[in-house]
Amino acid sequence: ISPRDIMRVSASIDRYGEPVPMSDLAKSVDAQTLIYVEISGFSLTSDGHTAKPVANCNVKVLNVDERTRVFPVDEEFFPVRAVVTNIAPSRLSGSGEIRKLSEELVSNLGEAVAKLFYEHYTGRLGENIETNRR
Repeated sequence: ISPRDIMRVSASIDRYGEPVPMSDLAKSVDAQTLIYVEISGFSLTSDGHTAKPVANCNVKVLNVDERTRVFPVDEEFFPVRAVVTNIAPSRLSGSGEIRKLSEELVSNLGEAVAKLFYEHYTGRLGENIETNRR
């Protein structure tokens, strides 16, 4: 589901500044599963001078219809962390560079969250060819 659709629905429901429950938003766009990502930290520097970008978030997956948590099973949320490494000192010198660094950190965090939801299998090259011919 497009984030724009959710934002449009949220804006139409949230007319008095009251937060809209996530389950209501999910139901309004016929979503059965909700991936909830809460940003818990975002920093480009640890001391105000040295570039050390780090972002943290908490992720959980909910079944909206059954009102149950699907992931993680045993914890309230799953923590995800992202960093940007090997940064030149000049990347904190101007607003344009700071914006680019922020975007890179956001992208890394988004990729780390996305990787929670895919699986892959690395087998021997051509391993399935023989079994598919039979």
